[in-house]
Amino acid sequence: MGRDGEGWCGGESSGMAGGELGRHLVRGRGGRLDEYEVMERIGGQGVSAVWRAVHRPSGREVALKQVRLSGLASSLRESLDCEIGFLAAVRHPNITRLLDVIRPINGFRFPPQADGCIFLVLEFCAGGDLANYIRWHGMIPEHVVRKFMRQLGVGLEVLHAHHIIHRDLKPANILLSTPGRNAVLKIADFGLSRSNVQLLGNITMSTSLPFSQLILPVLHPDCVDMCTRLLCKNPGNRLSFNEFYSHKFLRRNQDQKKQ
Repeated sequence: MGRDGEGWCGGESSGMAGGELGRHLVRGRGGRLDEYEVMERIGGQGVSAVWRAVHRPSGREVALKQVRLSGLASSLRESLDCEIGFLAAVRHPNITRLLDVIRPINGFRFPPQADGCIFLVLEFCAGGDLANYIRWHGMIPEHVVRKFMRQLGVGLEVLHAHHIIHRDLKPANILLSTPGRNAVLKIADFGLSRSNVQLLGNITMSTSLPFSQLILPVLHPDCVDMCTRLLCKNPGNRLSFNEFYSHKFLRRNQDQKKQ
């Protein structure tokens, strides 16, 4: 997660930095690691791992994100604190919800395998991530793509309102609430993203749309226009957020209903 200019980090309403906010959440709710039954690993890499777990007192299924603090550089630790502060203050259907933050306090010790870690308790998204959705379904109908892109735009609007740049927005970091066709898209995994330098490198290496020539003819021209302008190397010609959000490809069905 990055900050844009004088960006918000840690939550203005809380009056606390992200790390302080995490400790406050645990004290307020009494969250303890032993309240959760870990079922299986569902994601994560490097210094983080994500587990499907069940909160024993309530029976609620959650995602338990474990982050090893000793393996974090100071810049990434700051990003993690920003993620905690932002998610604790925001409630939006297209942003993954933070339910609790657990760290050792008041003499309580984690098991040895969890020592030196912080745990983010997040809502569990049974639909998995968008990358797997694409692998399972293959070519996705245009109306589904449009629905997901609209939801993505709404979620990004919330980030922009808080002067936050995600930095690593990709299908693997976009979750779906359910496996069905009525799934709600949720932006996730803010804290440990790559740098802007890497992202700019990816854009610079893009020489054409990453679509097969067999697929391009069946795509609507508005869809091709939007993707082409999003991948434009020249930032002056690249779509701004407002241009993306109001692009005619995303408005097509809405404009037809108004007529």
